[in-house]
Amino acid sequence: MKIADVSRAKRLIDERLTLATRRDDVERGNILGVTLSGEYQDKDMLNAVRPWVAAELQRRIDGIEHELDGLGVTID
Repeated sequence: MKIADVSRAKRLIDERLTLATRRDDVERGNILGVTLSGEYQDKDMLNAVRPWVAAELQRRIDGIEHELDGLGVTID
């Protein structure tokens, strides 16, 4: 890895960690809230969208990991 890429890699690693924490929290049922027209939705609505939100967070994590791989950083 080039020295010039170190700060970019650090930013990506931090972003990946944040997204992974959010994904884990969403999967546990902790941090997700859904509003429609400013009104919070019930538990059934949250359960319906939870897998989709977790999948989108994972998609973003995968993209970051792909970028990190391009920089020569391996994820353990």
